[in-house]
Amino acid sequence: MSRGIFYTFLAILCIKGALLLSDSQPAFFFGDSETYLTTATIKYIPPDRSFLYGLLLRRIALRMHSLEVMIAAQVLLSAIAAGLLSFALRSIFLVRSWLAALFGILCSVEPLQLLAERYVLTECCANFLFVLHFVLALLYVKRGKLWTLVAAQAIGVLLIGFRVSFLPIVVINSVLIPLLSPYAIAVMRTGKWKGSGKELGIRAGQLRLLAAHLCLSLLVTQGLLTAYEHWNGKLRAREPALFYNDGAFLVAAFSPLIEPEDLPVPSKRAAIFGNLRYDRHDLSSRPAQHFLDGGLWPNISKEFPDERQANDLAIATTIHALFRQPAGALRLAWQTFLLYFDPGLLRERAFSDEGGEGLGMSPTLRGWLQNLYGVSNPRDYQMSLTKQWHLIAVPWYWVVLCSLALSPLLFLVHPKADWPLLTICTIAALLFLGGATIVVDNPTPRFLTSAAWIVLLLLAWEIEGLILRQTHKYPN
Repeated sequence: MSRGIFYTFLAILCIKGALLLSDSQPAFFFGDSETYLTTATIKYIPPDRSFLYGLLLRRIALRMHSLEVMIAAQVLLSAIAAGLLSFALRSIFLVRSWLAALFGILCSVEPLQLLAERYVLTECCANFLFVLHFVLALLYVKRGKLWTLVAAQAIGVLLIGFRVSFLPIVVINSVLIPLLSPYAIAVMRTGKWKGSGKELGIRAGQLRLLAAHLCLSLLVTQGLLTAYEHWNGKLRAREPALFYNDGAFLVAAFSPLIEPEDLPVPSKRAAIFGNLRYDRHDLSSRPAQHFLDGGLWPNISKEFPDERQANDLAIATTIHALFRQPAGALRLAWQTFLLYFDPGLLRERAFSDEGGEGLGMSPTLRGWLQNLYGVSNPRDYQMSLTKQWHLIAVPWYWVVLCSLALSPLLFLVHPKADWPLLTICTIAALLFLGGATIVVDNPTPRFLTSAAWIVLLLLAWEIEGLILRQTHKYPN
């Protein structure tokens, strides 16, 4: 680690520490926070949430009888994530020192990162694991060290255990980063298989090395995912699976596209669709379709009491709707994307992300917090410095979304030597964009937490490029 990166990390720690002293109160988003605390307290394994975060809470907060210790740990993880941004900019993207330091410090006060640190939610831990996975992947693409490939994929599976929404990026990276490695570039540069026997032997060796790295990456990822599925199934006393209620989220998110004909059981169509209390074609009704009595998912669950059958039918219904109108998902994503640019709605959704419109905590949870977690006066919601900053920062969320959408344009201004690193960054950016606009039931700034980290990385890299272009030092 260079001296500049070390000093930048110290500055980040000081900033984070000062903010923690001014705002250390644990915050809650219900009912997610209650689910995680239930896992921590009585080892309840939820079908639709991470249990790893709950077990981490049990290991730290419950054991030490202090939820504030967990908040301090999350602040430290967030500080490391900001430091890793500075490290990646300086060591991988070769950005000048002052620029890498500036963006590392900006990351330390980024509103979504600050909010996540103080909540009993998976966002902060998941963001740290994503950053670690992503920086290791970038290091492998840059330098080709095998240990970084194995570590990136192992940490990626742990990341999925905290938030299953990262599954696409981890699985894609298990194939993508070996194909962007220096070994893959060397194979492509050799061109046609002609030449002397020695040259052909070198090329064959490069190809074997690339194949070995690709196979190892897939073996680590799929092997650990399978192990996690069996562990999850054992804890739930069910069949192995990463997630059990994906159908509920999908059928609600895509409810504007779903018609009775999409349900594969004709005899149940009238009962499910005839008793809907909310207009499924209305985008704003998607949360109701998931959570409220008379919504699409509750009606499916009512007609099919078996959890696995109901979930499978919800998935099949959604897939049929998407195949019936392939452009529907893109249209729905575009409509959701536009909703983010309604200032009143986005501020309302940001307030909701803070738990300002939540269900509130149950008496049981309030007792746990007071007696087991050291929270003397548990409150459903309390305004704070970081929450105010999160609400003020609505224009920043627009910058994040637009930067994600425009990221492919960077290929027009970067030389081909940068394309391997740019490819992995752009694909991650587009996946985050899809995650914030496709498989959601509302515009949700909280889902942009890791996307904001990527955007800061890309902005700093592009500023470095602009400086080099102005001084005519940018490579062709």
